[in-house]
Amino acid sequence: TTPFVVGFSVAVFIPLKYAYPSKMASWKRLTTLLAALWAVALGLAVILHAGATSTTLTWASLAFVVYYFAISFYTGGVGRASG
Repeated sequence: TTPFVVGFSVAVFIPLKYAYPSKMASWKRLTTLLAALWAVALGLAVILHAGATSTTLTWASLAFVVYYFAISFYTGGVGRASG
């Protein structure tokens, strides 16, 4: 776990512009839909308790995180001017 903590601590200083669904014209609906599904998946994980969640539910919740990072990088990139 230490490499993850160190990696995320260093990543704080990367000037990545994150996607905001309310400000995105072309990806707004898809991002909002996937965020809602992600919230449902996390809600199910809480209701089913962490030890009883399925592998599918875990991967589904992680898939949104990967999508969000990818869309943020695609639309904003590292160091690109916003707008």
